[in-house]
Amino acid sequence: MTKKIQQAIHKIDEEAEKLNDTNARIIVSHIIDTYLNTDENAQKVLDDKKTLKACLESIKSKAKKQASNGVAMIADDTVYGWAKEYYGFAVDCKENKIIDLLDFI
Repeated sequence: MTKKIQQAIHKIDEEAEKLNDTNARIIVSHIIDTYLNTDENAQKVLDDKKTLKACLESIKSKAKKQASNGVAMIADDTVYGWAKEYYGFAVDCKENKIIDLLDFI
């Protein structure tokens, strides 16, 4: 792990702690596990113009647009996609996927 990736993880973790929001913590865990494996993506988190709070506000705004009678059911993958879009993470970034060993039997 590079120094830049460590700095990005530290920044986004601190932002999540300050927000003290379970949803923020879930999204941060996904970002760290999935996207913070390249310096390019780490730099996007380190960009002073990008904050976790603004990311969550963007996600909430998109969810509200899909709401009906004040209620929205949004799939996790969609929410993670919105976070990816907000930060501008590389499309070709290798995502960590859980492998089911039963698929190989």
